[in-house]
Amino acid sequence: MPKKLIKPILHIILFCTVFLFAHTYLKNASFTRYLLVTVPILIIGMFGIDIALSLTEKEE
Repeated sequence: MPKKLIKPILHIILFCTVFLFAHTYLKNASFTRYLLVTVPILIIGMFGIDIALSLTEKEE
């Protein structure tokens, strides 16, 4: 698999899992609470993916 495809695939998996979690556990929550939960998880996850990929690229 080309290295350029790894990052977008991991981001898609992150988005799907976060919104599946939110849909499952925040069904009766207000929209602001929904955003307050999902947005930080997405931001932290995206930075985590970037950091992990940069660390693995430097080791190679």
